[in-house]
Amino acid sequence: MLPVKLLMFGVLSFGSITPALASGHRFCGGLHTQNETGDLPSISLARAIKPHSIFKVSPECGYDNCGLSDKPHVVAGDLVIVVGPPVEEAGSKVYVCGTHISRTIRDRSNVDFGWLLATDLRRQELPEVPLRLWSGRWHSRSSDIWLWADGDRLKAKGDSVWKGSLSLSPHFGEFTAEAKSVRNVITFETSDDAHSCKVRMVYTGKEVAVIDNDRCGGYNVSFSGVYTRRVRAAK
Repeated sequence: MLPVKLLMFGVLSFGSITPALASGHRFCGGLHTQNETGDLPSISLARAIKPHSIFKVSPECGYDNCGLSDKPHVVAGDLVIVVGPPVEEAGSKVYVCGTHISRTIRDRSNVDFGWLLATDLRRQELPEVPLRLWSGRWHSRSSDIWLWADGDRLKAKGDSVWKGSLSLSPHFGEFTAEAKSVRNVITFETSDDAHSCKVRMVYTGKEVAVIDNDRCGGYNVSFSGVYTRRVRAAK
C-alpha cells in the first residue's frame, strides 16, 4: 500500500474556481462529466471527513428537487473521485463534482455521483505509482482495460460494449495507446487530432477510476467508470 498525504480541500488546492451558470444549475455526471471544450476534465482523489449528502442537480437548488435522501450518502472515510474544477454557488459555498465509492459496497461498478461541499473533503495525494501497480487486467461492467509496462511507459488496450436491447444491436468500442504516468494519473490519446479517443485514469490504491471523452466507440459506448483488477499479470 502506498503512503497517502492528506491536504485540506480549499481554493488553493483546486486552482481556479468556476462560477455557477446564470441559471444556478450545472450538470454533474461524475466520471461521465464532460467539460465545455470537449476535452477531458481533471480528475483527483479526496476522502470525506464527515457524513455528507450528495446534491444531484445543482448545489443550491433546494432539498425537494436535489434528489437528496433522509440519510447522508457519504460517511467519513469514503473515497470521492473529484472531476473537474470546483464550482462556487450562491452564498460563496464551494462545491465539487464527484463520484462516491462507499467502503461498504463490494461492487465497485455500483457508485453514486453528484455535488459535494469542498469543506467536507480532504484531498488525498498519492506518490508516484510504480508501473507494476498499474499493470494487469481491469474490469468495470461491460468494459475491460489491459495495462502493461514497456520501459518507462505504460501501454493500454481497452475493449467495451454497449449491449443494446431487443430492438437495438450492440455497439462496440476499443482503444490502444501508450503514455507516461504523472504521480497517480495517466492520460492516453489514440491520436493528436480532434477525433482522438482520450482516456484519463487515476489510481486509487485499490481501483482505477477512468473517464473518457465519448469518442472511443459506437453510440452509448463509454470506458468511464470504476475498475477493479481481475488479473495482476500484464497482458
